[in-house]
Amino acid sequence: MKITEAIRTAETEHVVYFLLAAYVETLEHSDTPECLLPAGVKRLPIAGVADISQRAGLLAGAINECSHGQSRSFVEEVGDIFVATLQRLEHLIGVRQFAHGTELRIRSRGVAETSAQKQRVKSPPQR
Repeated sequence: MKITEAIRTAETEHVVYFLLAAYVETLEHSDTPECLLPAGVKRLPIAGVADISQRAGLLAGAINECSHGQSRSFVEEVGDIFVATLQRLEHLIGVRQFAHGTELRIRSRGVAETSAQKQRVKSPPQR
């Protein structure tokens, strides 16, 4: 399984960050003399979605600076991994926020219904 596939199918944000951090660790040994990756791309730790997005931007700039085919394809591959990471995190964060919002709505409805039911029981019948 390729790293991009592992990231795209990761079930939690924690796993996505773990996989990206492990990949970033390998980048220290992957540079080619013709095209060095920006130092900011290889820095650990990874500090969230904004940090990953910034690194993806650095990679986009580095792609334009690479003239050799093999070096350019390497930087493009690294960029693809960062983009896949961003997409997966955005999906997982969206699912988590949706689930949390749904849970809050269910809880608030349950509390409101329970309060209304209690008031109906306590209220004496009108004559």
